[in-house]
Amino acid sequence: MAKTSRKEVYKVIDGERDYQNALGPNRTDGSDHTVGDYLTMLGTYYGKARDAWTLNAGVEASLHEIRKIAAIAVRCMEEHGAPKRESIPPRKLIKPIEMKNKDKKT
Repeated sequence: MAKTSRKEVYKVIDGERDYQNALGPNRTDGSDHTVGDYLTMLGTYYGKARDAWTLNAGVEASLHEIRKIAAIAVRCMEEHGAPKRESIPPRKLIKPIEMKNKDKKT
């Protein structure tokens, strides 16, 4: 599969959330879950993704499970909150010449 834009990835996750919301009573009781419940679900689907990657040629089978994992995480944050990252650490680019000078000092 080709790389996908972030916008398209979020669209796919949103579609998976719509699917989850439409599941019938044979798949979910419709009640809210604890964060621990979601962690258990994430672990279960991580195992499915790992197995799909191990047992199938290519990555597509595991990416289907990863889509589900992303949507489960989103649902957890919908129910329990989504704390924002306070700040983004600045990136300092070290130019190759600076690296050479660093080596000379030591």
